[in-house]
Amino acid sequence: LLYLRRGEAGKALSLVTNAKKLMPEDVRTDFFHALCLQENKLLPEALTAFERISSGTSAYAGQAALQMALAFMDQDNLDRAATMVRQAGEAGLNTARQATIQGRIFARQNDLAQAEQAYRRAVSMMPDYPAARLELGLLLINRGAIDAGLQELDYYLELAKQDPQRMRANEIEVLVTQIRQSRQ
Repeated sequence: LLYLRRGEAGKALSLVTNAKKLMPEDVRTDFFHALCLQENKLLPEALTAFERISSGTSAYAGQAALQMALAFMDQDNLDRAATMVRQAGEAGLNTARQATIQGRIFARQNDLAQAEQAYRRAVSMMPDYPAARLELGLLLINRGAIDAGLQELDYYLELAKQDPQRMRANEIEVLVTQIRQSRQ
């Protein structure tokens, strides 16, 4: 996992593959192996591995379904992505991350009311979840609620101070500045 956080997905895959050989019945190892496959852009293999986990009853079933939703979003298969987000919920996963991903799917399907509702649900579950604040802020600005959107983006920028580079704080700060300048 440390290698994944550092962006060294190849090294992580090698180590987890070895661990999978040593612990073939361990669902955690299967999940992290699938995650490493996904991070290495081996989507067909990752989807197959996640499918096995998501169709089971382990504690990782919901997370596996959610990862499948992300993979299907990357392939622009939004109907399958939406199905997998629902399956994650049916498996007991109810998190801010899941609600945010569901909102992103709704937004890409142009169902902005449902997207906003999903983002707000994510914020209500975890007020300091950066992705939900970012997505909600961008959606509100897109819908013309500039003040409310800027407020969400300001909150996001505060949260982004934890890891400004990874959270692309500079880009969002430039966007906020441009929006504020255009209103003067």
